[in-house]
Amino acid sequence: MIKNSPRYIAFNLLREIFSHHKYSNKVLTDFFQNNSDISNRDKTLVFQIVYGTIKNKLLLEYFCKQFIIPSKTKLQYQILLWMSLYQLYFLDRVPSYAIVNEAVNIAKAVDQKVGGFINGVLKQVIKKYPDQLVLEVTDSHEKLLLENSMPPLLFIFFAKQYGVERAEKIAVDSHQTPKISLRVNTLKISVAEFIKKYAQYQLTASEISPNALIAKMPVINSDMLTMGLIYLQDEMSMKIVEVLDPQPNDIILDMCSAPGGKTTYLSQLMNNTGRIDAYDINQNRLAVVEVNSQRLGCHNIELHCLNASEIISNIEYDKILCDVPCSGFGVMKRKPEIKYQPWGPKQLANLVEIQKKLLNKAYQLLKPGGILVYSTCTFNRYENNDQIKDFLTANQDLVLLEEKQVFGDENNTDGFYYSKIQKQITT
Repeated sequence: MIKNSPRYIAFNLLREIFSHHKYSNKVLTDFFQNNSDISNRDKTLVFQIVYGTIKNKLLLEYFCKQFIIPSKTKLQYQILLWMSLYQLYFLDRVPSYAIVNEAVNIAKAVDQKVGGFINGVLKQVIKKYPDQLVLEVTDSHEKLLLENSMPPLLFIFFAKQYGVERAEKIAVDSHQTPKISLRVNTLKISVAEFIKKYAQYQLTASEISPNALIAKMPVINSDMLTMGLIYLQDEMSMKIVEVLDPQPNDIILDMCSAPGGKTTYLSQLMNNTGRIDAYDINQNRLAVVEVNSQRLGCHNIELHCLNASEIISNIEYDKILCDVPCSGFGVMKRKPEIKYQPWGPKQLANLVEIQKKLLNKAYQLLKPGGILVYSTCTFNRYENNDQIKDFLTANQDLVLLEEKQVFGDENNTDGFYYSKIQKQITT
Protein backbone atom coordinates (compact mmCIF):
# COMPACT_ATOMS: atom_id res chain seq x y z
CA MET A 1 0.00 0.00 0.00
CA ILE A 2 1.48 3.32 -1.13
CA LYS A 3 0.65 5.17 2.10
CA ASN A 4 2.83 2.74 4.09
CA SER A 5 5.83 3.10 1.81
CA PRO A 6 8.91 4.96 3.10
CA ARG A 7 8.81 7.34 0.13
CA TYR A 8 5.22 8.33 0.83
CA ILE A 9 6.13 8.85 4.49
CA ALA A 10 9.10 10.99 3.46
CA PHE A 11 6.87 13.02 1.13
CA ASN A 12 4.40 13.81 3.91
CA LEU A 13 7.15 14.72 6.37
CA LEU A 14 8.77 17.03 3.81
CA ARG A 15 5.40 18.69 3.16
CA GLU A 16 5.07 19.33 6.88
CA ILE A 17 8.60 20.73 7.16
CA PHE A 18 8.47 23.03 4.13
CA SER A 19 4.84 24.13 4.45
CA HIS A 20 5.04 25.02 8.15
CA HIS A 21 8.73 25.91 8.57
CA LYS A 22 9.29 23.05 11.01
CA TYR A 23 12.58 21.46 12.01
CA SER A 24 13.34 18.08 10.45
CA ASN A 25 14.85 16.49 13.56
CA LYS A 26 11.70 17.17 15.60
CA VAL A 27 9.31 16.11 12.82
CA LEU A 28 11.23 12.87 12.25
CA THR A 29 11.60 12.09 15.95
CA ASP A 30 7.91 12.70 16.67
CA PHE A 31 6.84 10.56 13.72
CA PHE A 32 9.00 7.56 14.58
CA GLN A 33 8.07 7.72 18.26
CA ASN A 34 4.42 7.44 17.25
CA ASN A 35 5.07 4.76 14.58
CA SER A 36 7.43 2.29 16.20
CA ASP A 37 6.42 -0.57 13.88
CA ILE A 38 8.41 0.82 10.92
CA SER A 39 11.45 -1.32 10.07
CA ASN A 40 14.97 0.03 10.54
CA ARG A 41 15.55 -0.31 6.80
CA ASP A 42 12.54 1.87 5.99
CA LYS A 43 13.51 4.36 8.71
CA THR A 44 16.94 4.72 7.13
CA LEU A 45 15.43 5.42 3.72
CA VAL A 46 13.01 7.98 5.15
CA PHE A 47 15.87 9.74 6.94
CA GLN A 48 17.98 9.74 3.77
CA ILE A 49 15.25 11.19 1.58
CA VAL A 50 14.06 13.82 4.07
CA TYR A 51 17.49 15.01 5.12
CA GLY A 52 19.02 14.79 1.63
CA THR A 53 16.17 16.69 -0.01
CA ILE A 54 16.34 19.50 2.56
CA LYS A 55 20.13 19.65 2.40
CA ASN A 56 20.11 20.03 -1.40
CA LYS A 57 16.86 21.93 -1.73
CA LEU A 58 18.07 24.97 -3.70
CA LEU A 59 20.07 22.83 -6.11
CA LEU A 60 17.14 20.47 -6.71
CA GLU A 61 14.82 23.45 -7.11
CA TYR A 62 17.21 24.96 -9.67
CA PHE A 63 17.03 21.85 -11.87
CA CYS A 64 13.26 21.45 -11.45
CA LYS A 65 12.73 25.00 -12.69
CA GLN A 66 14.10 23.89 -16.06
CA PHE A 67 11.05 21.66 -16.51
CA ILE A 68 8.21 23.35 -14.60
CA ILE A 69 6.81 26.80 -13.89
CA PRO A 70 6.98 27.06 -10.07
CA SER A 71 4.27 29.74 -9.87
CA LYS A 72 1.88 27.31 -11.60
CA THR A 73 2.96 24.20 -9.67
CA LYS A 74 1.70 23.57 -6.15
CA LEU A 75 4.39 23.36 -3.49
CA GLN A 76 3.57 19.75 -2.62
CA TYR A 77 4.24 18.64 -6.21
CA GLN A 78 7.48 20.61 -6.30
CA ILE A 79 8.48 18.79 -3.11
CA LEU A 80 7.67 15.45 -4.76
CA LEU A 81 9.87 16.38 -7.72
CA TRP A 82 12.72 17.55 -5.44
CA MET A 83 12.74 14.30 -3.48
CA SER A 84 12.53 12.27 -6.69
CA LEU A 85 15.53 14.08 -8.17
CA TYR A 86 17.43 13.54 -4.95
CA GLN A 87 16.81 9.80 -5.16
CA LEU A 88 17.66 9.66 -8.87
CA TYR A 89 21.00 11.44 -8.60
CA PHE A 90 22.18 11.19 -4.99
CA LEU A 91 21.10 7.70 -3.86
CA ASP A 92 22.73 4.54 -5.17
CA ARG A 93 21.22 1.15 -5.93
CA VAL A 94 17.71 2.42 -6.67
CA PRO A 95 16.52 1.89 -10.29
CA SER A 96 15.22 5.05 -11.92
CA TYR A 97 12.01 3.38 -13.11
CA ALA A 98 11.16 2.41 -9.51
CA ILE A 99 11.63 5.99 -8.30
CA VAL A 100 9.47 7.36 -11.12
CA ASN A 101 6.73 4.78 -10.60
CA GLU A 102 6.58 5.48 -6.87
CA ALA A 103 6.50 9.24 -7.45
CA VAL A 104 3.59 8.81 -9.85
CA ASN A 105 1.73 6.65 -7.33
CA ILE A 106 2.32 9.22 -4.58
CA ALA A 107 0.98 11.97 -6.84
CA LYS A 108 -2.11 9.90 -7.66
CA ALA A 109 -2.72 9.34 -3.95
CA VAL A 110 -3.01 13.12 -3.62
CA ASP A 111 -4.79 13.80 -6.88
CA GLN A 112 -5.41 11.19 -9.60
CA LYS A 113 -4.98 13.82 -12.32
CA VAL A 114 -1.42 14.76 -11.35
CA GLY A 115 0.26 11.39 -11.96
CA GLY A 116 0.79 12.05 -15.66
CA PHE A 117 2.35 15.45 -14.99
CA ILE A 118 4.87 14.02 -12.51
CA ASN A 119 5.66 11.13 -14.85
CA GLY A 120 6.26 13.49 -17.78
CA VAL A 121 8.52 15.86 -15.86
CA LEU A 122 10.70 13.10 -14.42
CA LYS A 123 11.11 11.44 -17.81
CA GLN A 124 12.21 14.78 -19.29
CA VAL A 125 14.76 15.19 -16.51
CA ILE A 126 16.17 11.69 -17.04
CA LYS A 127 16.35 12.25 -20.81
CA LYS A 128 18.36 15.46 -20.37
CA TYR A 129 20.47 14.16 -17.47
CA PRO A 130 20.78 10.38 -17.94
CA ASP A 131 23.67 9.90 -15.52
CA GLN A 132 24.09 12.96 -13.33
CA LEU A 133 22.87 16.52 -12.88
CA VAL A 134 25.24 18.90 -14.65
CA LEU A 135 25.38 22.42 -13.24
CA GLU A 136 26.01 24.66 -16.26
CA VAL A 137 26.74 27.85 -14.36
CA THR A 138 29.72 30.00 -15.32
CA ASP A 139 29.65 32.38 -12.36
CA SER A 140 31.74 30.76 -9.58
CA HIS A 141 29.87 32.60 -6.82
CA GLU A 142 26.45 31.46 -8.07
CA LYS A 143 27.79 27.94 -8.47
CA LEU A 144 29.09 27.87 -4.88
CA LEU A 145 25.71 28.99 -3.51
CA LEU A 146 23.79 26.43 -5.59
CA GLU A 147 26.13 23.52 -4.80
CA ASN A 148 25.78 24.24 -1.10
CA SER A 149 22.10 25.30 -1.22
CA MET A 150 22.87 28.63 0.45
CA PRO A 151 20.18 31.32 -0.05
CA PRO A 152 21.75 34.47 -1.56
CA LEU A 153 20.18 36.82 1.01
CA LEU A 154 21.55 34.75 3.89
CA PHE A 155 24.98 34.73 2.25
CA ILE A 156 24.85 38.53 1.98
CA PHE A 157 23.88 38.72 5.66
CA PHE A 158 26.99 36.74 6.65
CA ALA A 159 29.22 38.64 4.20
CA LYS A 160 28.21 42.01 5.67
CA GLN A 161 29.17 40.82 9.17
CA TYR A 162 32.31 38.79 8.44
CA GLY A 163 33.37 39.44 4.83
CA VAL A 164 32.92 37.42 1.64
CA GLU A 165 35.70 34.92 2.34
CA ARG A 166 34.23 33.89 5.70
CA ALA A 167 30.70 33.82 4.22
CA GLU A 168 31.90 31.40 1.54
CA LYS A 169 33.41 29.15 4.22
CA ILE A 170 30.11 29.26 6.11
CA ALA A 171 28.23 28.27 2.93
CA VAL A 172 30.51 25.31 2.22
CA ASP A 173 30.56 24.15 5.84
CA SER A 174 26.75 24.28 6.04
CA HIS A 175 26.67 21.50 3.44
CA GLN A 176 29.14 19.16 5.11
CA THR A 177 28.28 15.92 6.89
CA PRO A 178 28.80 16.37 10.65
CA LYS A 179 30.96 13.99 12.62
CA ILE A 180 29.46 11.39 14.94
CA SER A 181 30.51 13.02 18.18
CA LEU A 182 29.65 11.44 21.51
CA ARG A 183 30.25 12.23 25.16
CA VAL A 184 31.42 9.40 27.38
CA ASN A 185 29.38 9.40 30.58
CA THR A 186 32.12 9.10 33.20
CA LEU A 187 29.48 8.63 35.89
CA LYS A 188 29.22 5.07 34.54
CA ILE A 189 32.46 4.30 32.67
CA SER A 190 35.88 5.87 32.11
CA VAL A 191 36.95 7.10 28.70
CA ALA A 192 39.77 4.53 28.56
CA GLU A 193 37.45 1.64 29.48
CA PHE A 194 34.90 2.80 26.94
CA ILE A 195 37.42 2.95 24.08
CA LYS A 196 38.62 -0.56 24.92
CA LYS A 197 35.11 -2.01 25.21
CA TYR A 198 33.71 -0.45 22.03
CA ALA A 199 36.70 -0.56 19.69
CA GLN A 200 34.47 -1.80 16.85
CA TYR A 201 33.09 1.72 16.44
CA GLN A 202 36.56 2.96 15.41
CA LEU A 203 36.74 5.63 18.08
CA THR A 204 39.22 8.50 18.07
CA ALA A 205 39.88 11.12 20.72
CA SER A 206 38.52 14.64 20.30
CA GLU A 207 40.94 17.55 20.07
CA ILE A 208 38.40 19.80 21.76
CA SER A 209 36.99 17.97 24.79
CA PRO A 210 38.61 15.30 27.00
CA ASN A 211 35.32 13.41 27.35
CA ALA A 212 34.39 13.48 23.66
CA LEU A 213 35.07 10.75 21.13
CA ILE A 214 34.50 10.62 17.39
CA ALA A 215 32.96 7.41 16.02
CA LYS A 216 33.33 6.17 12.45
CA MET A 217 30.36 3.82 12.80
CA PRO A 218 26.73 4.79 13.60
CA VAL A 219 25.83 4.53 17.29
CA ILE A 220 22.17 5.50 17.20
CA ASN A 221 20.80 1.99 17.87
CA SER A 222 23.65 0.81 20.11
CA ASP A 223 23.41 -0.61 23.62
CA MET A 224 25.89 1.98 24.87
CA LEU A 225 23.30 4.65 24.09
CA THR A 226 20.37 2.88 25.76
CA MET A 227 22.53 1.98 28.79
CA GLY A 228 23.44 5.63 29.32
CA LEU A 229 27.15 5.18 28.68
CA ILE A 230 27.12 7.98 26.12
CA TYR A 231 25.24 11.07 25.07
CA LEU A 232 25.31 12.20 21.44
CA GLN A 233 26.68 15.71 21.68
CA ASP A 234 28.77 18.04 19.56
CA GLU A 235 32.25 18.78 20.83
CA MET A 236 31.63 22.53 21.02
CA SER A 237 28.45 21.98 23.00
CA MET A 238 30.59 20.11 25.53
CA LYS A 239 33.22 22.84 25.45
CA ILE A 240 30.65 25.40 26.60
CA VAL A 241 30.08 23.42 29.81
CA GLU A 242 33.82 23.03 30.36
CA VAL A 243 34.27 26.80 30.02
CA LEU A 244 31.81 27.27 32.91
CA ASP A 245 34.06 24.89 34.88
CA PRO A 246 31.50 23.34 37.27
CA GLN A 247 33.02 22.09 40.52
CA PRO A 248 31.78 19.58 43.12
CA ASN A 249 29.09 21.05 45.40
CA ASP A 250 28.50 24.11 43.22
CA ILE A 251 24.99 25.55 43.09
CA ILE A 252 24.35 26.07 39.38
CA LEU A 253 21.54 27.54 37.31
CA ASP A 254 20.92 26.23 33.79
CA MET A 255 18.47 28.73 32.31
CA CYS A 256 17.46 26.92 29.09
CA SER A 257 18.15 23.26 29.73
CA ALA A 258 16.27 21.19 27.12
CA PRO A 259 17.07 18.69 25.73
CA GLY A 260 19.58 18.23 28.54
CA GLY A 261 22.95 17.70 26.90
CA LYS A 262 24.68 20.53 28.72
CA THR A 263 22.63 19.99 31.89
CA THR A 264 23.67 16.37 32.25
CA TYR A 265 27.28 17.20 31.41
CA LEU A 266 27.24 19.71 34.27
CA SER A 267 26.03 16.91 36.52
CA GLN A 268 28.73 14.58 35.21
CA LEU A 269 31.54 17.05 35.85
CA MET A 270 30.14 17.75 39.34
CA ASN A 271 30.07 13.98 39.98
CA ASN A 272 26.42 14.22 41.07
CA THR A 273 27.22 16.64 43.92
CA GLY A 274 25.83 20.10 44.59
CA ARG A 275 22.65 21.16 42.80
CA ILE A 276 21.61 22.16 39.31
CA ASP A 277 18.39 24.12 38.90
CA ALA A 278 17.40 23.36 35.30
CA TYR A 279 14.72 25.54 33.72
CA ASP A 280 12.82 25.28 30.47
CA ILE A 281 9.67 27.00 29.27
CA ASN A 282 8.22 23.86 27.62
CA GLN A 283 6.98 20.95 29.73
CA ASN A 284 7.39 18.40 26.93
CA ARG A 285 10.97 19.45 26.33
CA LEU A 286 11.62 19.39 30.06
CA ALA A 287 10.36 15.81 30.12
CA VAL A 288 13.14 14.97 27.65
CA VAL A 289 15.67 16.41 30.11
CA GLU A 290 14.24 14.13 32.81
CA VAL A 291 14.45 11.05 30.59
CA ASN A 292 18.04 11.85 29.64
CA SER A 293 18.96 12.53 33.27
CA GLN A 294 17.58 9.17 34.39
CA ARG A 295 19.26 7.28 31.54
CA LEU A 296 22.63 8.86 32.33
CA GLY A 297 22.30 8.48 36.11
CA CYS A 298 22.30 12.20 36.95
CA HIS A 299 20.71 12.78 40.37
CA ASN A 300 21.56 16.37 41.30
CA ILE A 301 19.25 18.05 38.78
CA GLU A 302 16.05 19.80 39.86
CA LEU A 303 13.69 20.56 36.99
CA HIS A 304 11.55 23.71 36.76
CA CYS A 305 9.01 24.47 34.03
CA LEU A 306 9.20 28.25 33.76
CA ASN A 307 10.59 30.95 31.51
CA ALA A 308 13.91 31.55 33.25
CA SER A 309 13.66 35.31 32.71
CA GLU A 310 10.70 35.22 35.15
CA ILE A 311 12.48 33.43 38.02
CA ILE A 312 11.75 34.90 41.43
CA SER A 313 14.30 33.59 43.92
CA ASN A 314 16.64 34.67 46.71
CA ILE A 315 19.24 32.09 45.67
CA GLU A 316 22.58 33.46 44.54
CA TYR A 317 24.18 30.98 42.18
CA ASP A 318 27.86 30.10 42.05
CA LYS A 319 27.64 29.63 38.30
CA ILE A 320 25.04 30.22 35.63
CA LEU A 321 24.78 28.73 32.16
CA CYS A 322 22.79 30.99 29.87
CA ASP A 323 22.60 28.96 26.65
CA VAL A 324 19.91 30.98 24.96
CA PRO A 325 17.40 30.47 22.13
CA CYS A 326 19.07 31.74 18.96
CA SER A 327 18.96 31.79 15.16
CA GLY A 328 20.91 28.51 15.06
CA PHE A 329 23.09 29.34 12.05
CA GLY A 330 25.88 27.31 13.64
CA VAL A 331 23.97 24.04 13.27
CA MET A 332 22.92 24.36 9.62
CA LYS A 333 24.78 21.19 8.65
CA ARG A 334 22.67 19.28 11.19
CA LYS A 335 19.46 21.22 10.53
CA PRO A 336 19.71 22.51 6.92
CA GLU A 337 16.14 23.82 6.97
CA ILE A 338 17.43 26.69 9.14
CA LYS A 339 18.71 28.22 5.89
CA TYR A 340 15.19 28.48 4.51
CA GLN A 341 13.48 29.93 7.57
CA PRO A 342 11.88 33.36 7.01
CA TRP A 343 14.66 35.28 8.72
CA GLY A 344 14.19 39.02 8.83
CA PRO A 345 14.95 42.00 11.07
CA LYS A 346 11.81 41.42 13.17
CA GLN A 347 12.54 37.73 13.85
CA LEU A 348 16.15 38.42 14.81
CA ALA A 349 15.17 41.43 16.94
CA ASN A 350 12.71 39.25 18.87
CA LEU A 351 15.48 36.73 19.61
CA VAL A 352 17.84 39.48 20.76
CA GLU A 353 15.17 40.76 23.15
CA ILE A 354 14.57 37.28 24.62
CA GLN A 355 18.32 36.84 25.11
CA LYS A 356 18.60 40.25 26.77
CA LYS A 357 15.88 39.39 29.30
CA LEU A 358 17.60 36.11 30.17
CA LEU A 359 20.94 37.87 30.62
CA ASN A 360 19.41 40.50 32.90
CA LYS A 361 17.86 37.80 35.07
CA ALA A 362 21.16 35.92 35.14
CA TYR A 363 22.87 39.06 36.42
CA GLN A 364 20.34 39.36 39.27
CA LEU A 365 20.80 35.72 40.31
CA LEU A 366 24.60 35.50 40.05
CA LYS A 367 26.45 35.85 43.34
CA PRO A 368 29.39 38.28 43.65
CA GLY A 369 32.46 36.41 42.47
CA GLY A 370 30.26 34.03 40.48
CA ILE A 371 30.72 33.00 36.85
CA LEU A 372 28.25 33.36 33.99
CA VAL A 373 28.68 31.69 30.60
CA TYR A 374 26.51 33.05 27.80
CA SER A 375 26.37 30.90 24.67
CA THR A 376 24.60 30.52 21.34
CA CYS A 377 24.90 28.09 18.44
CA THR A 378 25.01 30.87 15.87
CA PHE A 379 27.31 33.45 14.30
CA ASN A 380 25.17 36.54 14.21
CA ARG A 381 26.94 39.50 15.82
CA TYR A 382 23.65 40.99 17.05
CA GLU A 383 23.04 37.90 19.18
CA ASN A 384 26.65 37.45 20.21
CA ASN A 385 29.33 40.14 20.42
CA ASP A 386 26.92 43.09 20.31
CA GLN A 387 24.60 41.50 22.86
CA ILE A 388 27.42 40.99 25.36
CA LYS A 389 28.93 44.42 24.71
CA ASP A 390 25.61 46.03 25.66
CA PHE A 391 25.27 43.73 28.69
CA LEU A 392 28.71 44.65 30.02
CA THR A 393 28.10 48.36 29.41
CA ALA A 394 24.89 48.19 31.46
CA ASN A 395 26.54 46.32 34.35
CA GLN A 396 29.88 47.82 35.25
CA ASP A 397 30.69 45.24 37.94
CA LEU A 398 31.01 42.52 35.30
CA VAL A 399 34.34 41.48 33.80
CA LEU A 400 34.71 39.62 30.51
CA LEU A 401 37.16 36.76 31.11
CA GLU A 402 36.92 35.02 27.75
CA GLU A 403 35.06 35.40 24.46
CA LYS A 404 35.16 33.20 21.37
CA GLN A 405 33.35 32.74 18.08
CA VAL A 406 33.66 29.30 16.47
CA PHE A 407 32.30 28.98 12.93
CA GLY A 408 32.36 25.19 12.70
CA ASP A 409 34.60 24.69 9.68
CA GLU A 410 37.73 24.78 11.85
CA ASN A 411 37.22 21.24 13.20
CA ASN A 412 33.92 20.18 11.58
CA THR A 413 31.93 21.03 14.70
CA ASP A 414 28.79 23.05 15.23
CA GLY A 415 29.24 26.81 15.17
CA PHE A 416 29.16 28.36 18.64
CA TYR A 417 29.74 31.63 20.42
CA TYR A 418 30.49 31.94 24.11
CA SER A 419 31.54 34.56 26.61
CA LYS A 420 32.69 33.88 30.16
CA ILE A 421 31.85 36.67 32.58
CA GLN A 422 32.55 37.20 36.29
CA LYS A 423 30.63 39.42 38.69
CA GLN A 424 33.08 41.35 40.82
CA ILE A 425 32.94 41.35 44.63
CA THR A 426 32.31 44.91 45.72
CA THR A 427 33.42 46.23 49.11
